[in-house]
Amino acid sequence: MHIPRDDQPEVTGPPILTPIETDPVATGVGSEVDQNESYARAYAEAAQIVKEARDKESQSQHVLVRFLTGVLDPVKLSLTLADISGGFIGATAVRVSKFHRFADDALEKAERAARLTTSQSLSLANRTKAAAIQITNDLRAKDAIDQAISTRAANVISRFPPRVRNALGFLDAKLLPKSVKAPSPFLIGATKMAKIIPGIGFVATAVGVGYDLNQGKDPTIAVASGTGSLLSGAVVGAAIGGPPGAIIGGVAGIGVGFAIDEFGDDMSNIGKKLEEINPKMTR
Repeated sequence: MHIPRDDQPEVTGPPILTPIETDPVATGVGSEVDQNESYARAYAEAAQIVKEARDKESQSQHVLVRFLTGVLDPVKLSLTLADISGGFIGATAVRVSKFHRFADDALEKAERAARLTTSQSLSLANRTKAAAIQITNDLRAKDAIDQAISTRAANVISRFPPRVRNALGFLDAKLLPKSVKAPSPFLIGATKMAKIIPGIGFVATAVGVGYDLNQGKDPTIAVASGTGSLLSGAVVGAAIGGPPGAIIGGVAGIGVGFAIDEFGDDMSNIGKKLEEINPKMTR
């Protein structure tokens, strides 16, 4: 038996290759296998990305279909159009009536000033001042009339008698007049909100919620959707003001109402989970 000695010199040199490592065919096959595995992983990852993208596209299409189905529902569509068109006509009538009143007031002042210009009891200087007042108020009246008929809708409503214009103005009436004060400090916020909520929008919302309940929608979601749509539309409409505010506010209300319809169940589930985690949160 050969026993290696400690002083035997260590054999050095290039490593001894295995048959597979020295065989060029075997080496090429191994490299090709590794490359095919890389291609397979890349293809699987790309397929997963495409699948996720198609799922998101499908989900977005379903959301669009649900949105159009809700908006184009005959009953809901008629209520929405009545709300928006009524608010637009009412706001236009109020604006037209305001400018007509301003024009009438300016014309009345101009007529009084015109009579003074021919008064022999006034000095020349005073008659000259009266003529300047007449010209100024005539220009103001003309500008007010131009403002009253600045749009096609305003031009049409401007041709109506004052009584008809005033009646159309009621379409823009709010739940509470601006002159009403809060009966209690605790109701200041509610009173301010009631002063910007249109009455026709409130009625349309109440009818819409009743229709949703009759169609089997969850009562909580139906009330939350209708209320959110009404309040958001009122806030946006009041911020913009006038006929444009009625249209943009109505569109904003539609979007908010749909968002609550779409994600209301998720929000309810989150609330239930929070209640399970900490029951004190709902007390």
